[in-house]
Amino acid sequence: MRELVHPDAREEQVASGFEFTEGPIWHPNSYLMFSDIPASTRYRWTPESGITAMRSPSNKGNGMTFGVPEVPAPFAAAMETEWLPGRARITERVLGMVSRDREPQSA
Repeated sequence: MRELVHPDAREEQVASGFEFTEGPIWHPNSYLMFSDIPASTRYRWTPESGITAMRSPSNKGNGMTFGVPEVPAPFAAAMETEWLPGRARITERVLGMVSRDREPQSA
């Protein structure tokens, strides 16, 4: 664990008042994304701005990732524009689908 978290690091509560949060993920553009599933809202947190709603309703989205799936060669070109690095993929429970964040990673 010391490879991931500095031994002197301290936990810090950055917000409260949510029903049930899940899916915290650090965005490459330097903010924390997480969901309040029952409230169907996806939030962004930065030290400067605090908490702001990114999407509401979020279709009860959770399960966020930035990973690019392993795609067989014949399909790789077609998937290239859909799975851009820096765009979060979010499982949307209400619609039963995976969506992608519209904000690409800045260079």
